[in-house]
Amino acid sequence: MYEICVEQHFDAAHFLRGYRGKCEALHGHRFRVVVRVESSVLNAIGIAYDFTELKQHLGDILTKFDHTCLN
Repeated sequence: MYEICVEQHFDAAHFLRGYRGKCEALHGHRFRVVVRVESSVLNAIGIAYDFTELKQHLGDILTKFDHTCLN
């Protein structure tokens, strides 16, 4: 089994509706996202998946959430 892994983070805010306490107010977190791709075979040039392409796909997704309010 072959595996590649990429990790990135994004920062975003949220609030807890109906919660009685500090966390009811808007506040932020840093979210860590890990993506693992497994393959039982390698392609013609000997890789399971293009590492650069995987990083780009994850970055494209996380850009939509970075510095937003998740609610």
